[in-house]
Amino acid sequence: MPTVPAAAAAAPGSRPAPKRTAAAAPAAQVGAFSRRTARPVAKRGAGGGVLALLLAAAAVLVALGAGFFGLATLGREGVATPVPTAAPTAVSKPVAVPSSTPVPATSTATPEATATASPTVSPTPSPAPPSPTPPPPPSPTPRLIAVPQLRAKTLDDARITLQNAGLAMTVKGVPANVDKNVVVDQSPDFGATVPPGTTISINVGSGWTVIPEVTNLSRDQAIKTLQSNSFKVTTRDRRDPRIPQGNAIGTTPPAGTIQPRNSDIELSISAGR
Repeated sequence: MPTVPAAAAAAPGSRPAPKRTAAAAPAAQVGAFSRRTARPVAKRGAGGGVLALLLAAAAVLVALGAGFFGLATLGREGVATPVPTAAPTAVSKPVAVPSSTPVPATSTATPEATATASPTVSPTPSPAPPSPTPPPPPSPTPRLIAVPQLRAKTLDDARITLQNAGLAMTVKGVPANVDKNVVVDQSPDFGATVPPGTTISINVGSGWTVIPEVTNLSRDQAIKTLQSNSFKVTTRDRRDPRIPQGNAIGTTPPAGTIQPRNSDIELSISAGR
């Protein structure tokens, strides 16, 4: 069979087949196996690198533009003041940021920082001086009563007299030369002035009397003294060298003895030596 030259064998209008070198023979032998194991890495050309640089530059410009926009917005509106959260023990003070643009008023009132006032110690008022106690009204002077005369009155008459005068009385019986229950003494005495209700002490005769001392008196004088003390007298003469004749020696019972009134008394008269 005749050999067809390579250039003549090619179809008209087709690309000429590439020439195979001697080094490509072994690669052709392992073609199928090498295609199963790894694909050839396509290398990027110069156009792909330029496109990547342009994208990176665009991203940087976008970031810078966003930063400048934020700063401009912050400069116009200022930093938003955070609303302080009420703490149980202390109120945080808000920080005021100076800005040329006024902050618009909001419905939520921002608590203002208030200075804690130190407690002021108020002076203790001095107690008011006690008001003077008005003196009690003078008590009316009680009406004074003059003590009436009670001597020689009977006990019943003296009691009525004191009751009519607004006075009281106490009674004591004493030996006296008066009839029984006749007043012989009183205290306060007659004429003294005393308040109403004062008690008057009176002494009344008990019905007994004391034998008086009659020694060395004449007969007649001794008898008269004993009789004036409500005694019945009998006389008897006897000798006594100490007493002159006709004078009284003494009595029986002796002087100082208390006897009932109207008792019998014996009077001894001296007959001389």
